[in-house]
Amino acid sequence: MKFACNYAIARFLPYAETGEFVNVGIALMCPETAFFDFLLADAGRRVTEFFPQLDPSIYGAGLEYFREELASLRDSLQRKELRVAGGAFEGEYALSVFRELVKPRESIFRFSPARTVLAEDPAARLKSLYVSYIERGTLSESIAKA
Repeated sequence: MKFACNYAIARFLPYAETGEFVNVGIALMCPETAFFDFLLADAGRRVTEFFPQLDPSIYGAGLEYFREELASLRDSLQRKELRVAGGAFEGEYALSVFRELVKPRESIFRFSPARTVLAEDPAARLKSLYVSYIERGTLSESIAKA
């Protein structure tokens, strides 16, 4: 059985005035299976190659804070009172949380517009999307693995 999952690409945008960004992660939510998780790129090499004049510690410190925020959200979503019978997230609540997470902000870490994908295994789909958008593997290879 396939489930509708919402995902967004995390982007690092250190210079808002240029609009240039690097994809650095994926967040994915599947309300039907009570799944929310994320993957973020640790290595700043990709970032420093794109922005060679940037102090690498800016990315590292910002990433640590961003990861803590996402982990806190994941942990709060796992509380049982946020679920309905069968263990799924309450649909409208979960979608509103995800929309709030990915809404446009003035920050060096932000998300792409939300997208939807079908997945039998949301965790595997998260990994395949990460490979495709962050590690730059081919999307067809990534989908075949999910």
